[in-house]
Amino acid sequence: MGLLPLMYYFFIICTIYFTIFFSLIYIETYDLYYNDKPAKKEKLISILIPAYNEGKNVEESIKSILNSDYSKDKIEIIAINDGSTDNTLNILKSWQKKYPKIIKIINQENQGKAVALNNGLKIAKGEFIGVVDADSFLDKNALKMIMGVFENHPDTSAVTSNIQIKQKDNFLRKMQDVEYTTILWVRKLLQFIDAIYVTPGPLSVYKASVLRKVGGFDEKNITEDIEIGWRLLSQGYKIRICLNAVVYTNAPKKLKEWWRQRVRWNAGGYQTALKYKESLFKHKKYGIVGKFVFPFFSLSFIISLLGFSIVIYRFITESIPRIYYSIMARFAKPPSVIEYVTIPNSFTFFGILLLVASIVYTTISLLGIKNKRYFNLNKGGVLIILATLTFYLSLFPIVLIQGIYRVNKGVWKW
Repeated sequence: MGLLPLMYYFFIICTIYFTIFFSLIYIETYDLYYNDKPAKKEKLISILIPAYNEGKNVEESIKSILNSDYSKDKIEIIAINDGSTDNTLNILKSWQKKYPKIIKIINQENQGKAVALNNGLKIAKGEFIGVVDADSFLDKNALKMIMGVFENHPDTSAVTSNIQIKQKDNFLRKMQDVEYTTILWVRKLLQFIDAIYVTPGPLSVYKASVLRKVGGFDEKNITEDIEIGWRLLSQGYKIRICLNAVVYTNAPKKLKEWWRQRVRWNAGGYQTALKYKESLFKHKKYGIVGKFVFPFFSLSFIISLLGFSIVIYRFITESIPRIYYSIMARFAKPPSVIEYVTIPNSFTFFGILLLVASIVYTTISLLGIKNKRYFNLNKGGVLIILATLTFYLSLFPIVLIQGIYRVNKGVWKW
């Protein structure tokens, strides 16, 4: 058997395995998604808001925290201005004057988000540490719902939230909405095997004692929210997600902005995987990171690159010659688009089957995660799903390749 058939079978086996794996977890847990209860007793939360040139957003972000149904005397806001060159610092100072007992400001040179968070952590007084991106906005009950998870599950070290796209005003943002929802669905499923491996920046809350014990955020990692998740899991701490705690975030509106963001995410994920690569062979030391997170994360990278490589290889070796010979044989009547791209073999049929399964998989996640709100299939919903699963996902391997390249070359600026 040649290398190419082996690559096919590996790709097919992995995708079928993970589809069945997550489907079985979903069947067992689908009625537990929204069963979290709000906190009965409020405890002091220190909310860190790192901000770099966020003059357009930080005011609304602070307002959303102050307007939550969590008592103001149980909230400490620490805003860290990370060397902004716009009016971010002036806006923060104006809000500090209004709420001097609640809001504190740290003004530092531009050193990155992780440094900003660690500086905030040094002066935080709360029993719990919240992290809120300056372009993210909390639902009124988000804090109380997250704190309810800590209250009802005392062994929890960190709780993440239900991240939603704030504005879905163009096709790119609508595709991101589908992506975010599917990711949330997978994260909720991962909770049931204690394997949530990221605490996203829009809204995550940590036990302060645990966060300090593990050493705070990694200042060398460009996605500190991924690395801290792996570190918590590797040291035996549990992470949960609360889908009742909704936070809205600004998603990239243009492809260039989206590309930069995703390159950073992939570079940071790859950087984290390199840091914990030895976990695969030391299960007892690293726990679920070595047993599941690292293999799952690595296989996701491999499958993405493998699928992309197979498509490119077959296009070069089969589709291009077919196009050429078809044109040469029938230059008076050029072949149709279907004749250009169709390669009738078992891999093609598997690809069609996988696409159908992905549509079902994605639709279930959309209907489930959006708190049973109807995803309107009559107003472009089907087109958005199809575009997400074809064009949008086809960009991911390319972004991943660029992210890996940047890590290997030591290019961190973004």
